[in-house]
Amino acid sequence: MQPDHYRIGQAMLNLAIALRESGEPAAAENLFQQSLERLTQHLGADHPQVVVAHTEMGTLWLDTGQAGRAETAFRRSLDIRRTTLPQAHPHLAWSLVGLGMALTGLERHDEAMPLLREAVAIRRAVLPENDSLRVQAENALRNA
Repeated sequence: MQPDHYRIGQAMLNLAIALRESGEPAAAENLFQQSLERLTQHLGADHPQVVVAHTEMGTLWLDTGQAGRAETAFRRSLDIRRTTLPQAHPHLAWSLVGLGMALTGLERHDEAMPLLREAVAIRRAVLPENDSLRVQAENALRNA
Protein backbone atom coordinates (compact mmCIF):
# COMPACT_ATOMS: atom_id res chain seq x y z
CA MET A 1 0.00 0.00 0.00
CA GLN A 2 1.31 3.44 -0.89
CA PRO A 3 2.09 5.70 2.09
CA ASP A 4 -0.45 8.26 0.88
CA HIS A 5 -3.28 5.75 0.35
CA TYR A 6 -6.66 6.80 1.77
CA ARG A 7 -6.76 3.65 3.90
CA ILE A 8 -3.92 5.09 5.96
CA GLY A 9 -6.30 7.93 6.82
CA GLN A 10 -8.98 5.40 7.79
CA ALA A 11 -6.51 3.53 10.00
CA MET A 12 -5.49 6.81 11.63
CA LEU A 13 -9.14 7.58 12.31
CA ASN A 14 -9.66 4.19 13.92
CA LEU A 15 -6.57 4.64 16.08
CA ALA A 16 -7.71 8.14 17.09
CA ILE A 17 -11.06 6.71 18.21
CA ALA A 18 -9.25 4.05 20.25
CA LEU A 19 -6.99 6.68 21.85
CA ARG A 20 -9.99 8.87 22.71
CA GLU A 21 -11.82 5.94 24.25
CA SER A 22 -8.75 4.91 26.26
CA GLY A 23 -8.34 8.37 27.78
CA GLU A 24 -5.62 9.88 25.61
CA PRO A 25 -7.35 12.94 24.15
CA ALA A 26 -4.24 14.89 23.11
CA ALA A 27 -2.87 12.01 21.04
CA ALA A 28 -6.34 11.36 19.65
CA GLU A 29 -6.84 14.97 18.59
CA ASN A 30 -3.59 14.99 16.63
CA LEU A 31 -4.53 11.80 14.80
CA PHE A 32 -8.08 13.02 14.15
CA GLN A 33 -6.64 16.13 12.47
CA GLN A 34 -4.23 14.08 10.36
CA SER A 35 -6.87 11.56 9.36
CA LEU A 36 -9.34 14.32 8.45
CA GLU A 37 -6.76 15.98 6.21
CA ARG A 38 -5.79 12.71 4.53
CA LEU A 39 -9.37 11.51 4.04
CA THR A 40 -10.47 14.88 2.66
CA GLN A 41 -7.53 14.94 0.26
CA HIS A 42 -8.19 11.45 -1.08
CA LEU A 43 -11.97 11.11 -0.85
CA GLY A 44 -13.31 14.66 -1.01
CA ALA A 45 -14.83 16.94 1.62
CA ASP A 46 -18.32 15.40 1.44
CA HIS A 47 -17.35 11.72 1.60
CA PRO A 48 -19.05 9.67 4.36
CA GLN A 49 -15.68 8.82 5.97
CA VAL A 50 -14.85 12.52 6.20
CA VAL A 51 -18.20 13.04 7.92
CA VAL A 52 -17.33 10.31 10.41
CA ALA A 53 -14.02 12.06 11.12
CA HIS A 54 -15.84 15.35 11.84
CA THR A 55 -18.34 13.55 14.08
CA GLU A 56 -15.68 11.65 16.01
CA MET A 57 -13.62 14.81 16.47
CA GLY A 58 -16.72 16.58 17.76
CA THR A 59 -17.19 13.78 20.26
CA LEU A 60 -13.61 14.22 21.45
CA TRP A 61 -14.17 17.91 21.98
CA LEU A 62 -17.43 17.28 23.83
CA ASP A 63 -15.63 14.79 26.05
CA THR A 64 -12.92 17.34 26.85
CA GLY A 65 -15.28 20.23 27.59
CA GLN A 66 -14.70 22.11 24.34
CA ALA A 67 -18.32 22.58 23.33
CA GLY A 68 -17.57 25.46 20.95
CA ARG A 69 -15.16 23.39 18.91
CA ALA A 70 -17.54 20.43 19.07
CA GLU A 71 -20.32 22.61 17.69
CA THR A 72 -18.21 23.44 14.63
CA ALA A 73 -17.39 19.78 13.94
CA PHE A 74 -20.96 18.59 14.41
CA ARG A 75 -22.38 21.41 12.27
CA ARG A 76 -20.03 20.42 9.46
CA SER A 77 -21.02 16.76 9.74
CA LEU A 78 -24.73 17.64 9.86
CA ASP A 79 -24.46 19.97 6.86
CA ILE A 80 -22.86 17.22 4.77
CA ARG A 81 -25.30 14.56 5.94
CA ARG A 82 -28.33 16.77 5.23
CA THR A 83 -27.17 17.25 1.64
CA THR A 84 -26.10 13.66 0.98
CA LEU A 85 -28.58 11.50 2.91
CA PRO A 86 -32.36 11.13 2.71
CA GLN A 87 -34.42 13.00 5.29
CA ALA A 88 -34.70 11.07 8.59
CA HIS A 89 -31.76 8.78 7.73
CA PRO A 90 -30.42 7.14 10.92
CA HIS A 91 -26.93 8.58 10.40
CA LEU A 92 -28.36 12.09 10.69
CA ALA A 93 -29.10 11.35 14.34
CA TRP A 94 -25.37 11.03 15.13
CA SER A 95 -24.76 14.62 14.06
CA LEU A 96 -28.02 15.91 15.53
CA VAL A 97 -27.32 14.44 18.98
CA GLY A 98 -23.74 15.67 18.99
CA LEU A 99 -24.69 19.17 17.91
CA GLY A 100 -27.57 19.24 20.38
CA MET A 101 -25.26 18.22 23.21
CA ALA A 102 -22.67 20.83 22.19
CA LEU A 103 -25.33 23.56 22.13
CA THR A 104 -26.61 22.39 25.51
CA GLY A 105 -23.05 22.66 26.83
CA LEU A 106 -22.98 26.22 25.52
CA GLU A 107 -26.33 26.87 27.26
CA ARG A 108 -28.07 27.46 23.92
CA HIS A 109 -31.00 25.27 24.85
CA ASP A 110 -33.47 26.85 22.42
CA GLU A 111 -31.22 25.82 19.52
CA ALA A 112 -30.51 22.36 20.94
CA MET A 113 -34.11 21.29 21.57
CA PRO A 114 -35.39 20.99 17.96
CA LEU A 115 -32.24 19.15 16.88
CA LEU A 116 -32.54 16.68 19.74
CA ARG A 117 -36.26 16.20 19.11
CA GLU A 118 -35.46 15.33 15.50
CA ALA A 119 -32.75 12.88 16.61
CA VAL A 120 -35.11 11.21 19.08
CA ALA A 121 -37.79 10.87 16.39
CA ILE A 122 -35.31 9.29 13.98
CA ARG A 123 -33.95 6.86 16.55
CA ARG A 124 -37.42 5.92 17.86
CA ALA A 125 -38.45 5.08 14.31
CA VAL A 126 -35.59 2.65 13.72
CA LEU A 127 -34.30 1.41 17.09
CA PRO A 128 -35.85 -0.73 19.82
CA GLU A 129 -36.90 0.92 23.07
CA ASN A 130 -33.84 0.05 25.17
CA ASP A 131 -31.18 0.53 22.48
CA SER A 132 -28.26 2.56 23.84
CA LEU A 133 -28.30 5.05 20.96
CA ARG A 134 -32.01 5.68 21.40
CA VAL A 135 -31.53 6.13 25.15
CA GLN A 136 -28.59 8.48 24.49
CA ALA A 137 -30.76 10.75 22.31
CA GLU A 138 -33.64 10.69 24.80
CA ASN A 139 -31.29 11.56 27.70
CA ALA A 140 -29.71 14.38 25.72
CA LEU A 141 -33.17 15.81 25.06
CA ARG A 142 -34.09 15.57 28.76
CA ASN A 143 -30.86 17.34 29.71
CA ALA A 144 -31.23 20.16 27.16
